[in-house]
Amino acid sequence: MNLRGYAFQVNPNTLPAGGSTDRFAISGVLAQYYTDAGSVGTSETDLYSYTIKANTLSLDGSSIYGYYAGILSSSASNKTLRAYLNGTLLFDSGALNTPGLLNHFALYVNIIRSSSTAARASVTVHTDTNTNFSSVNYTTVTSLNFATNQTLKITGQASGGSAADNDIVAKLATVQFLPAI
Repeated sequence: MNLRGYAFQVNPNTLPAGGSTDRFAISGVLAQYYTDAGSVGTSETDLYSYTIKANTLSLDGSSIYGYYAGILSSSASNKTLRAYLNGTLLFDSGALNTPGLLNHFALYVNIIRSSSTAARASVTVHTDTNTNFSSVNYTTVTSLNFATNQTLKITGQASGGSAADNDIVAKLATVQFLPAI
């Protein structure tokens, strides 16, 4: 680009931020889910699963952000939410008990590539259960190969009491890519 006689080298993955010389990275939504996905009986059930395409996280600092929301039934069963990256458990809520109340959950996953074979992950979940449950977990996932597809998923499992189909129902999700800056 040439502007009034000055030559600029512009990274094609960034754009100018307003009138400043700062730049911001181009990011984007990779997936949106808005179809109900419910747990099945007492089995651990994939609620939403997204395949991160090979080389998406090709640079240290590039990241994937997922936001998930849904409902927990009012049955006496215990409900468990989990998040995984390529089969590695990132988060386990433990048994959430929601008797007599329809409750909601919001689960946030942030995964940042930290080296050519590792990523740092943080998962936060909030519910409005009778205990107003909130939990955060941090972990490092190793032995990853970013040149191959990676799977990010959340699961739900009901147990005990009157566990039944749809005790946990994911209602919406968004998965975003944020490049290294």
